[in-house]
Amino acid sequence: MQVAGFANTNLGKMNGVQVAGFSNVNATRLPSQGVQVAGFGNVQIGDYVGSQFAGAANIATEKITGSQISVLFNHGKEVRGTQIGLINYADTLGGVPIGLISIVKKGYHKIELSADEVFYTNLAFRTGVKKFYSQLMAGLKPTQSIEPTDTSVWTFGYGLGTSPRINRWLSIDIDLLSQHVNKGSFTDELSSLNKLYVGLDFQLAKKFSLATGITLNGYLTRPSYSDYPQLFTDFKPNIFYDENVGTDINLKMWLGAKIALRFL
Repeated sequence: MQVAGFANTNLGKMNGVQVAGFSNVNATRLPSQGVQVAGFGNVQIGDYVGSQFAGAANIATEKITGSQISVLFNHGKEVRGTQIGLINYADTLGGVPIGLISIVKKGYHKIELSADEVFYTNLAFRTGVKKFYSQLMAGLKPTQSIEPTDTSVWTFGYGLGTSPRINRWLSIDIDLLSQHVNKGSFTDELSSLNKLYVGLDFQLAKKFSLATGITLNGYLTRPSYSDYPQLFTDFKPNIFYDENVGTDINLKMWLGAKIALRFL
């Protein structure tokens, strides 16, 4: 065991634990095993059996059989475990990545162009692994005019999902997505559109697929605020729930649909 208030460095094979207030480095390409725990960061050069826990970042340059857990960033070449952090990167990943952005080089990456009953133009980036991925999205209503005043309606959001494969060309999508809906430059008030999406992904070519499905929508607003964007213009779905939740929050719910083209 190595325990230090600031940092530990090991230049040979390690079978044990490194605990430091700032950083741990295991700078050998010999296979090692144990646990690294650091207030800031851990670096593992060779193959490693064990887990890394850090306040900021974990780096494993070769195969790591275990989990990487940090606040900000995890990097692993071949990870046989779970990555949990704000940003995760791996060449290959045997478990699931959990974070704001998770990139697996040999994993799941999709650029999605879609339309639904609210926004006819949406762009999303879905990344991770098919078992668990994250997505960043933005959307707008292109028919809205910005003259003479800015009344454009647009949105941005973040979501999580899974896409288990049924066969070689068909997968099931289950997504949870939360969007902030804006009128003009920005709506500085509660304007949260939340979606549960269930659909099918049809793989039409190697890097091209068609996806479609239904959504359960919940739109949260404040009745005391009056300058919200108009969600529906050409078609208004059946809003089956429209009630106040608490003293100053309104929830509207309806069923919708989405169709999308996916690339990569």
